[in-house]
Amino acid sequence: MSVYTVKIALVVYGLLACFFIFLLWRNASAPDALKNTGVVLASILPIALLVLPYLSPEKIEERSTHMLLFDSEQKTLILGKEPNNYFSAYIPMYANLSNLEGALAGETFSEFMGEKGKDLIERGILEALLLRFSSGWDIGPVSKFKGPSGLSTQYYMSPGTSTAKTEISLLQLQNIFNHNRLISHPGVVVMPKLVLPPDCTLQTEQSGHERTIKITNQKLSVQIRITPQMGVVQQRGIWGVQPPDPMNMNRYSSIFFLVSIVGEIGRTWTYSPEMTTYRRWFDNISDGLSAYDWERIDKDIHDAVFRESMTKLLDP
Repeated sequence: MSVYTVKIALVVYGLLACFFIFLLWRNASAPDALKNTGVVLASILPIALLVLPYLSPEKIEERSTHMLLFDSEQKTLILGKEPNNYFSAYIPMYANLSNLEGALAGETFSEFMGEKGKDLIERGILEALLLRFSSGWDIGPVSKFKGPSGLSTQYYMSPGTSTAKTEISLLQLQNIFNHNRLISHPGVVVMPKLVLPPDCTLQTEQSGHERTIKITNQKLSVQIRITPQMGVVQQRGIWGVQPPDPMNMNRYSSIFFLVSIVGEIGRTWTYSPEMTTYRRWFDNISDGLSAYDWERIDKDIHDAVFRESMTKLLDP
């Protein structure tokens, strides 16, 4: 209601201002015309001081840590001892890769600190986006319910969503990500399309050790940056995911990547009513990618182990 009040008031003000300026224009020979013109010009200053801050761009950012687990004896990435929360969270990232030669194999974990690791993380990010935005881009508030079998997520199209959108087909995605065979190889990615806000473009960029997925839009542009952080030998295994090998304490290693999601709101759009929808879109991107966040998974593991322990204690 307040949005419409503001717009109606501005229309009335604009019409009155146009009328008074026209009247001054028509009577430019009046004795006090010059003075009145100065008053009109001076009246712009307080308005400018009030609204010029709206031109300042705004950035929003979310971060998460993604982890890969390497087995030095099998010389491949693994998902741990099934079932576990890490396995459940990372299934979309690893789907359809078992038959792609060399996709998960490597001599040492350091191989996955480079392009091979970034390829897999990038593939996982795209899968998360496809799972969330395969039919529409304006998803309503996400409903989450932690049931006996784990976390259940329900989301739906927001009521009143505009039909305007950008659809990127699977073939277009394979061309955009042609540097990454975990995406471009036929049969690996199967979702038919990615739906983004209207007038969006999708690009990728490699800069030094960092890889970036760019979704560009005049209202809200989003960059998803993938940066390798470190590799660590897990001599004690990873609690709740992979127990240690007593015969080879250096068998398992973990490789960590920082994934930054940076949104930049276009100039003049910061407080636009449409920004409610676009901010919700950004939040949904962040929420979808947070499924891979190790901090979140580790917390879920603690909850699951505590529940299992309490079950054994109360029902021996």
